[in-house]
Amino acid sequence: HDSSMLLNLTEDEISACKEGLLEFATSSMVGKKHSNLGNILWSPQHRSLLVVRGKSPIYSRDKVAIKMKSQHCFMLTRFYRCQAVSGTRTIFDYKRNFGPVEVLQVVPSVGAP
Repeated sequence: HDSSMLLNLTEDEISACKEGLLEFATSSMVGKKHSNLGNILWSPQHRSLLVVRGKSPIYSRDKVAIKMKSQHCFMLTRFYRCQAVSGTRTIFDYKRNFGPVEVLQVVPSVGAP
């Protein structure tokens, strides 16, 4: 594929992608509780938007990626669930640590298969 080529998407299709990114970034089991969008990152190396969330022990956000496509987000979208091989929590800094994470990757320059 030619990753320099931009997709020709309608406003509704772009809106479906944007809404999915925001839902993944802010949703919780009891509605939208996270207002800080600091978990949305741009990776120039992968030409991707990445949203990183801690995995809830009760539910997964994997349905967001499926919903995005059904709502006509035609950008390449991938969902990942990651955790340390040892299964232990990862220490981020002296105040924070985390267990499994879920990652949504959206590639604006590549169409979904």
